[in-house]
Amino acid sequence: MSFIRWDDRYLTHISKFDEQHQHLFKLINELHNGVLACSTLEEEKEITKRTLAELVTYAQEHFGAEEDLMQTYSYPQFGEHQNEHEQFCLRVSELVHDYITNPAGLSLDVFLFLRDWITKHVTETDIHYVSFFKEQGVE
Repeated sequence: MSFIRWDDRYLTHISKFDEQHQHLFKLINELHNGVLACSTLEEEKEITKRTLAELVTYAQEHFGAEEDLMQTYSYPQFGEHQNEHEQFCLRVSELVHDYITNPAGLSLDVFLFLRDWITKHVTETDIHYVSFFKEQGVE
């Protein structure tokens, strides 16, 4: 079962970024499905810790790839875009800290944050760089 579904509205038509976005969707779904499949809190904590760490690492790699391209081509909204990435990383770090210190399981709020952030970021922020990069010949 997919918590978040990839579809064409998320396409940037920049193949590297589309592949990375799809992988981020996949990691969010793995986290969701992994938590649902757990039978104990200890099992959930292990799966969550591992998957959140992978999600954070991969998101940082993706953000770095976007930001490198933005800097290479002097993307005019670089600062604002980079700030959204930083805010995401800070929020996820807070969520991880709360999760580690909280004896309860992962809350629905975490899943909703991840889903809402990735879908809005791609459709409302990343979409702005598409025409800019296409003009630069990036595919």
